[in-house]
Amino acid sequence: MIGYVKISNEEKQNTINYGDVLFTISSETPREVGISSIYLGRSQGLYLNSFCFGYRLNDFTILTPQYMAYCFSSYQFRKLVYPLAQGSTRFNLHMSHFANKKFKIPTVQNQLKIQKLLDSISEKLQIEKLIHVSLKEQKSFLLKKLFI
Repeated sequence: MIGYVKISNEEKQNTINYGDVLFTISSETPREVGISSIYLGRSQGLYLNSFCFGYRLNDFTILTPQYMAYCFSSYQFRKLVYPLAQGSTRFNLHMSHFANKKFKIPTVQNQLKIQKLLDSISEKLQIEKLIHVSLKEQKSFLLKKLFI
């Protein structure tokens, strides 16, 4: 879901590129601050909004975008970010606090292996969900036929 905005010539906006990591910086709950999304598209003219900050990794020989998508949504990463949320009625994440955090990353070869495994698990879960829905529909149909 993309909305269009008018940008005047005086405004400086940050564009979004392939592999950029976007983090939410504000939310009503501390658990929703710092939630990330990795942009894997190739569209031009997309801009970062004021409720997010972005991180651009220009060298994918260190960290792959697909691995970042899994890494930044992991329990360990969320556990690292959660204490950084500050506020009482509205929680905010300050980029300076966030930027000073360090975490270990595996080699690119291991990132690719992990990503491939997690992709396979995600695909399997999607298939299992579809089977579950189909079985529920089948059960409902059979129960209706049973009581006719």
